[in-house]
Amino acid sequence: MTSSRPAFQEVAAQWDERYRDQDRVWRVEPNEILVDLLRDVTVGSAVDLGAGEGRNALWLAQQHWHVTAVDASTVGLAKVARYAEEAGLSIETIVEDIWAFTARSQASKTSFDLVVLAYLQVSKDERAELLEIAAGLVGPGGHLFVIAHHMDSLGISGPPDAERLFVEADLAAVPGLTQERLELWRGPSDQAVSGTDVFLWAARH
Repeated sequence: MTSSRPAFQEVAAQWDERYRDQDRVWRVEPNEILVDLLRDVTVGSAVDLGAGEGRNALWLAQQHWHVTAVDASTVGLAKVARYAEEAGLSIETIVEDIWAFTARSQASKTSFDLVVLAYLQVSKDERAELLEIAAGLVGPGGHLFVIAHHMDSLGISGPPDAERLFVEADLAAVPGLTQERLELWRGPSDQAVSGTDVFLWAARH
């Protein structure tokens, strides 16, 4: 199958421009569901794929996770580094295509205790591959957290393109992991506007 994914340079330029034009594109608070899910999880290593301005990565670092933030945008990750420095936190930032990062990590047998995919706007034909490669980074006893804008949010929150919105079936099958929760959630998303999201919490037992 031929990939419909835009070239890395194109994606990076688009997000660099967006992050450069606004002080804060996304809200500051971490995702509420992630916070709740991690209440009883032992702190370890975490990777935030498509970290953006780093709201989840920064919160994880505050909770003493060893955090790697990966994103296409140099401008976005520069914000993450600045916010981390101002807060006295340590976060490793890597400017790279997340597909390339996961392939490189798997080749070097690098794994994480927590893999986060929050609100990545990927097309339908890329989702199964993205979930598979993200799952491949989850180490023994580790978890995968995925959250995305649901189709019910069309015209309310998230991208205006229905092709970038998710339904439960898009997150239902993750190779090698045990699905623990797959649910809808209604409330503030990546921005303050309330909408409907779908999230997956899966583990490698």
